[in-house]
Amino acid sequence: YEISLDELAGCISAPLQEDSRLLGQALNAWLHTLNKENRAIFLRRYWFGDSVKDIAAATGLTENTVSVRLGRLREKLKAYLYKEGYYE
Repeated sequence: YEISLDELAGCISAPLQEDSRLLGQALNAWLHTLNKENRAIFLRRYWFGDSVKDIAAATGLTENTVSVRLGRLREKLKAYLYKEGYYE
């Protein structure tokens, strides 16, 4: 989990206690904007802690493709959270 959480550090700063519920709602809303495959890739990595190798094997994608998608998804998440006011 440590590696996958480090990857998200640039997207999600530690919220204040009162903001954590709102951040959770924003994350859920963002996840619903993704297609099924990208949502599954994101959740497998950052919720379940699966390795890139395991995600690639499960989805039939290459490890490089999974890594690139995860990078793009993190950028999209950061942009979404910026738009929602979590970053100034």
